[in-house]
Amino acid sequence: MKQEIKVFDDEALLVWHLANEFKQASKAAKKKDYVLNIVLSGGKTPKIFFQKLTEEHTRKDIQWSHLRLFWGDERLVAPDHPDSNYGMTYKTLLSKVSIPQSHIHRIMGESHSEQELKRYAEEIIKYVPADNTKLPIFDWIFLGIGTDGHTASIFPKQRLDTPYKGICALAHHPKSGQKRITLTMDVLSNAKRISFLVTGKSKARVIAAILNATARSKYYPAAQVKPASGALEWYLDRPAASVFFGKLSY
Repeated sequence: MKQEIKVFDDEALLVWHLANEFKQASKAAKKKDYVLNIVLSGGKTPKIFFQKLTEEHTRKDIQWSHLRLFWGDERLVAPDHPDSNYGMTYKTLLSKVSIPQSHIHRIMGESHSEQELKRYAEEIIKYVPADNTKLPIFDWIFLGIGTDGHTASIFPKQRLDTPYKGICALAHHPKSGQKRITLTMDVLSNAKRISFLVTGKSKARVIAAILNATARSKYYPAAQVKPASGALEWYLDRPAASVFFGKLSY
């Protein structure tokens, strides 16, 4: 596993750098006549990242027709619900860029949970190449992390319900009980490139535990994302890296 830790002075610099990498990845895909299969995340930092992508000097250079978008998890709510990851992405990004509608593969949170679990997995199977174990290989997965160490909708000490073909599963928020659909850990770890986007001091201790591989980190689902052959990247602002800061090299 190749792991890289990138620390930026603030959130604005982090998303500026990431937006530039996103742009370059889309251009490389166009050059190869390839469509990148990308998994998006919900949350505050992705929202700011999406807003950065819509700025004119960035938006016009991104090769949107060479991107295919999926989601790592979704709450079982309608797309216009304030909790919808897709809804947030549509408002901040999709409604402002020229990506083909056929390249947008959302989780339909308004549907019956088990029916949608199957439909979404089958849609992934249809569009995303798989390895010899039939697990999809996404080109780039964006992830966040909670203060409890969860990522996507994989929470500590919680078994996922009724996984479908090992691709996605039903999950429940440990406090609210809210139902969600999430990609499985096996799928997350099977990607070619995985980027954690983490900002804010509230995440500093869990980040330090994971990056230092402490005994406690084994309880954090985010620490279990370990690509066998892909790249694992941590995009951190200084507050998020503050507890781990002494271990960083520049």
